[in-house]
Amino acid sequence: MGNAAVANAYEDIFAAIDVLNSALDGDDVSGSEASSEADPLHGTGDTCLDILSGAAGVEARVAGLKAGLQ
Repeated sequence: MGNAAVANAYEDIFAAIDVLNSALDGDDVSGSEASSEADPLHGTGDTCLDILSGAAGVEARVAGLKAGLQ
């Protein structure tokens, strides 16, 4: 990419996606361990919902960016 700011922005986006993938893989341990032990899918479900709700916002912003290019 010719524009360094654009290239850096995409590097940051790709890094953020790596973080989200790590969270899905269970590398990001948060919340109560006791709760996770009692219901291991509860934490996974919460993580998935967090990612999906955040992704919806990102998709809306990307759509706005694309619309501005036309």
